[in-house]
Amino acid sequence: METILVAIDVARQGGNAAVISRAKQLAQENGGEVVLVHAIEPFPRHYAIEIPENVLKERKQQERDQVAGLVSEHDLAEGI
Repeated sequence: METILVAIDVARQGGNAAVISRAKQLAQENGGEVVLVHAIEPFPRHYAIEIPENVLKERKQQERDQVAGLVSEHDLAEGI
């Protein structure tokens, strides 16, 4: 089984659709699966000190929700 890793950027509105669709097509043709990869960029240390912890947690959750939306929108298997 082939696994296709697709790096996505949730900040790009609609910019992920084409690459996800192509990866999904390739995976279907080859009996594989698509795995979305998204890294949450940390705030620089000098900013993070001044930002309340709940704001940082909310930001992470928002990005996770956006990734989950892409998974649902493109009918991919849900993972971690």
